[in-house]
Amino acid sequence: MIQSLFTHISKLVASFVLLLSAVSCDPTSRLTFSISVSDGLVDESKDGRLLLLLSTDTSSQPRFQINDGPNTQMVFGQNVDGLSSNELVTFSSDLRHILERDWDGLGPKLKGKFNIYCGDMDNYYLNNAVYLMEEFLESTTNPYYDGEVDYGIRAEHCWNGDQENSNHLSRLRYNTMYVDEIMERIEESAPDGADMTSWRY
Repeated sequence: MIQSLFTHISKLVASFVLLLSAVSCDPTSRLTFSISVSDGLVDESKDGRLLLLLSTDTSSQPRFQINDGPNTQMVFGQNVDGLSSNELVTFSSDLRHILERDWDGLGPKLKGKFNIYCGDMDNYYLNNAVYLMEEFLESTTNPYYDGEVDYGIRAEHCWNGDQENSNHLSRLRYNTMYVDEIMERIEESAPDGADMTSWRY
């Protein structure tokens, strides 16, 4: 049974790699992958973590190219609960898209936990993605995200929220920069009856 399943998976991976090599994508579009398990491949619904492996190297299967080195290929994971045959599981590499899609479930768990800091002249242009994320977060309701997005004017990559000092100084004092905010967050989110005094020095 296990060997048969791996045979089916290997054929699926090979077909998927061929399909990807034949697809040309609009670089400005949102890239998503939808995967389903064919009838007969599994005999009952499955719980666990589904992995999508993508590779630019056609010399071997992607599963043999995952490692902790600089040439590792990409892995995306998504939890599945009761996955049945022909049920679609959609992967997206766009965090904003995932939050927008699943905000009803994720929002209550993430409220107050977003603190995003970015230089508006990021070396890798990451500020452009942050603008889109901020646009979504500010549009949230039920609940409102209740966090912070801040930009360093003419600041580079790794800007961290310090509007008065450059990175080479502010990165030396992360602990003092954020202790007050951390304490405030703990006090706001602590459950009723939590010990809020014995651990404070």
